[in-house]
Amino acid sequence: MEIDRDNCINCGKCVEICPVNVFEMEEEEPVIKHAGDCTLCGVCADQCPEDAIEIQMDKDASRYRIDFEAEQSYVDWSNSL
Repeated sequence: MEIDRDNCINCGKCVEICPVNVFEMEEEEPVIKHAGDCTLCGVCADQCPEDAIEIQMDKDASRYRIDFEAEQSYVDWSNSL
């Protein structure tokens, strides 16, 4: 997992929306503090307004087709923040 600092606007949405608290704010910037807790759900990358979060998998997943779209309730909640 990586935060693209060139694209990140420090809005903190990833900190607020991550269900396992992978991110924390430090000096007004989101940082990855608990990467090992990440479940690869993708909600942070999906909801980042600037597409500044990239999720990488350690294993070759090329044989799997992965489509992800956040449930509308998560989108609505995220947009209300």
